[in-house]
Amino acid sequence: MIRKANDALYDLKGLKTIRAALRPGGVLAVWSSGPDPSFTERLRDTGFAVNEVAVRATTRRSGARHVIWFATKT
Repeated sequence: MIRKANDALYDLKGLKTIRAALRPGGVLAVWSSGPDPSFTERLRDTGFAVNEVAVRATTRRSGARHVIWFATKT
């Protein structure tokens, strides 16, 4: 979502294309350096079941928090 050239992957059309390519129960995982509520909503609008997980950048329980979305085709 940082590079303009990748925008088509993360808009509604791109997410619908990705969802169509997955088998039922298939999972799309997307990493981000931070939360993005509008992306979470787009995933849901596309028909994915969404699990947004906050993770630390290091194993020392410190450092930046990142986000991984697990979007499951239902």
